[in-house]
Amino acid sequence: QWVLDDFDFTKPRSLLANTVANPRETGHATYEHYEWPGDYFDKSEGEMLTRIRMEAQRSPGSRVLGGGNIRTLMTGYTFTLMNHPTAELNQEYLLAQTTLFVQDNAQHSGQDQYFTFSTSFELHPTREVYRPQRTISKPHTKGPQSAIVTGPSGQEIWTDQYGRVKVQFGWDRYGKMDENSSCWIRVSYPWAGKGFGMIQIPRIGQEVLVDFKNGDPDLPIIVGRTYNQDTMPPWGLPGMASQSGIFSHSLYGGPTNGNMLRFDDKTGAEEVKFHAEKDLNTTVKNNETHTVNADRTKTIIHNETSTVKIDRTEFVDGKHTETIKGNRGITVTEGDQFLTVKTGKREVKVETGTCTETVKQDISVTSISGEITLTAAKKITFVVGSSKIVMNADGTIKILGPSRVDINPGEK
Repeated sequence: QWVLDDFDFTKPRSLLANTVANPRETGHATYEHYEWPGDYFDKSEGEMLTRIRMEAQRSPGSRVLGGGNIRTLMTGYTFTLMNHPTAELNQEYLLAQTTLFVQDNAQHSGQDQYFTFSTSFELHPTREVYRPQRTISKPHTKGPQSAIVTGPSGQEIWTDQYGRVKVQFGWDRYGKMDENSSCWIRVSYPWAGKGFGMIQIPRIGQEVLVDFKNGDPDLPIIVGRTYNQDTMPPWGLPGMASQSGIFSHSLYGGPTNGNMLRFDDKTGAEEVKFHAEKDLNTTVKNNETHTVNADRTKTIIHNETSTVKIDRTEFVDGKHTETIKGNRGITVTEGDQFLTVKTGKREVKVETGTCTETVKQDISVTSISGEITLTAAKKITFVVGSSKIVMNADGTIKILGPSRVDINPGEK
């Protein structure tokens, strides 16, 4: 029996294997011939090819050899054999091959002239399918080839839903370096999974290395990319040979526009540099930890907004200094606000303007072991309802009450 199989990347789970069996009663009846790839992507086409392979394998076993002197036997003709002692051989045959032997010496001698004609032939029963042997294999190519990615004029990327691109090979004398220069060609990546992996579509003008699956010219695949004089590396070499990484290119942008992740492995100057040409979006689904063993500088040209859904804690072992040119507002919508100075002092300065503190309920100020001092350059006023105490800079003190004023220095 014959078995053919193949793979179609557009239907990777499709079972394309086909089996055709037509054994004779011989010692080889249980043998199997397996061929991969079968050079097909459709199940029905594979069935036809498997049948043809089986017929070509079986066809020589039905043939017989013969000879005679009949001059009318010619390859491709058929005749019916009759009156053969072996009855099953009396049937119609196709002349698959004919060899003629003719000898005539009349022009060389006047005496003993004679003429000889004989033929040998190979016959194939017409009741059996005649299928010639596959003596010539499909052309193969060896080793990768260099090509340039192509596409329509004015485009930088030309691809399809599979990330395939088109190219023009160096030996192509008639290609026009456009979207018709080749078939769609798949691109190999270090990582490719179902909805995950790595992707970077080769762009028009880049040089790529194209290999061929099983050496089949009909199955090209891009296996690599390389630089040339027109497409040089993003960092100058050999001066920046210690640097590696990724530098992309903004579509229709200038030579310096793009995103970058760069590693510098120069001893004493090691660096990881990340550059976003426009926006940077980061999502961490669980924890994030940052450790900076030296200094950290952060500059934001426009606005910054931070949202913490639960708690926020900061620890500063040294000084904490904030400088704000505009307004500063703190709103505690629920809960309390605490300020604790364990050692040292607390000082609030308002160099220009006023200081106002408004509390809807009580205010309590307590000095546990010291004094409370209120100092004003002009006056100090205490107001409770319609009662008032005014202390002026000239030393006068006014105590005002709407009905009476009680002064009881000895009363507790």
